[in-house]
Amino acid sequence: MISRRLSRGLGHLGIQFANAMGYRVVALSSSSAKEDLARTLGTELYVDGSKVNQAEVLQQLGGASLIMCTAPNPEVIRGLLPGLAVNGELLILALTKDATIPLCKPLHLLSVS
Repeated sequence: MISRRLSRGLGHLGIQFANAMGYRVVALSSSSAKEDLARTLGTELYVDGSKVNQAEVLQQLGGASLIMCTAPNPEVIRGLLPGLAVNGELLILALTKDATIPLCKPLHLLSVS
């Protein structure tokens, strides 16, 4: 499964390319305004973030193999991280200048005797 953040040009292209490559495409957006367009471009499922937790929906579907973020909002991106499948990938195509996104929690090394 591949999930995309639907934005203007990049989101539209991502949906079309992923669909043409045979991926299961899930479009993510912050409202229902772009649902009709996303479906005409080939998305299988549209997830409106104003109504549901998008990461939870992605996990219910088995987790996203790829999340392509085209919206430069660090809070939105952080919220999507739990939606990744094991070994899933996060592709950030737009980000604000001062944004930081922790991709993992600090690891604590344990010694086993």
